[in-house]
Amino acid sequence: MLLGLANKIPIIQSLIYFRWKTHKVAIPKFLILTLLNLSPILAAIIFSPIPNNPKLSFVDHLISKTNHFFSFSEIYIYIATFVSPVMYIVYERYHQQEFDTSYYQKFKSTIRTIYPGYMWTTFLAILLLLFTMGGFAVLKNNPDAFKNTLYFLIVTKLGWYLFFYSLFCFYLSILDGIIDTGNFIEANRLEESHFSEDFSKRLDQQQGNN
Repeated sequence: MLLGLANKIPIIQSLIYFRWKTHKVAIPKFLILTLLNLSPILAAIIFSPIPNNPKLSFVDHLISKTNHFFSFSEIYIYIATFVSPVMYIVYERYHQQEFDTSYYQKFKSTIRTIYPGYMWTTFLAILLLLFTMGGFAVLKNNPDAFKNTLYFLIVTKLGWYLFFYSLFCFYLSILDGIIDTGNFIEANRLEESHFSEDFSKRLDQQQGNN
């Protein structure tokens, strides 16, 4: 019941599509790559001097240094880094299609070979990328004017949520890159079914024209 309901939610259905054994392979890879990507920030936090303020706890010090070294400029760059792989999937799958079909048919076939909920995930990723690109450009060129805008207020309130969504996109791209025999067979069967339907429609149209 709950799985059936969750499978209809665009963002969550992308995770449910992959079997648990695929997640077990993807999780350590995701954690290691994320830690390696964040290692410059983590090193800066670790080697930062300890304040002399006795009232400041270790957790408060850690949060303060994280906000200091992991500023919005770094968040923007990491967001662009983590969301780009999930958008590349369309380009990769598109070029794997047959070359003797139309661009529209190739695009339809491309979408069918990608996990469910992908289009919503990618649409939000593109918006997020454009959003952060604009924020990074303004912040670097005219930071004083940027800090007085509603745009900056939204980013400061949602910055970490946007960052975690980019990590979600990154995790999905890792899942997609892992060969899952069950999902691969299912995707191919679905693709063959759609191909047969399209082929039948084209035959019917040709017979109708004749």
